[in-house]
Amino acid sequence: MSVELSPTREASSIRRASDVELETQITASLRQQQIPSLRKVVVEAAGGTVVLRGEVNSFYAKQVSQHSARQLAGENCVIDEVSVVTPAAFRDPLRLRRSIAGAVLLLISLSLGCSEEKSNSVPVHPVTGQVTLNGRPAPNAVVVFHPKETAVEFPSPSAVADSNGNFQLSTYKPTDGAPVGEYVVTVEMRPFVLKDGDYVAGPNQVNAKYGKPSTSNLKIRVAEGTNQVPVKVVR
Repeated sequence: MSVELSPTREASSIRRASDVELETQITASLRQQQIPSLRKVVVEAAGGTVVLRGEVNSFYAKQVSQHSARQLAGENCVIDEVSVVTPAAFRDPLRLRRSIAGAVLLLISLSLGCSEEKSNSVPVHPVTGQVTLNGRPAPNAVVVFHPKETAVEFPSPSAVADSNGNFQLSTYKPTDGAPVGEYVVTVEMRPFVLKDGDYVAGPNQVNAKYGKPSTSNLKIRVAEGTNQVPVKVVR
């Protein structure tokens, strides 16, 4: 979508005190995750739109950043521009600066079209479930539902399981559910471990095939009404 800005309209004109507060809250939430690569995620908010920019070194970190933002954003649109790169590329500061450059201009363009995006949102239905690993609850597992086919674009519904492996999917706002359709489900479970004086996400505790939609054999259909879905994985 191409958006033309009026020459007299500047970034400051669509920034509000609530935008700055939301940026602060989401940034603090990312820092609390104790995942080092999340410290390089830039959060920008303006006019009802939140944009996440930057690079992380794992798909797990990307999903955590998206989930944290959605939990705090409420009715605001969340645009996920975070990319996953190899550890070597992640350590390249020049690459990171190039990724972040222009983030404010992108934010302005996206915020102007945010109300249109909300009006075109696909209806969602409640989806709850439990993730189990070898038959036992999988605490803090990250669950992502990847649409198999869809004519309308929408964010991949996701959730972070609680200490008992229970989860509620979120698409546009916290725990709102997911659109009707067929999904491939990915699951990652990475307990924090202490490394070099910092807490980092440790090795994935579930079989690696569940980490990518191209290899996961977890297929789930979301129907109209309330959905209760079990997600069973093995180590």
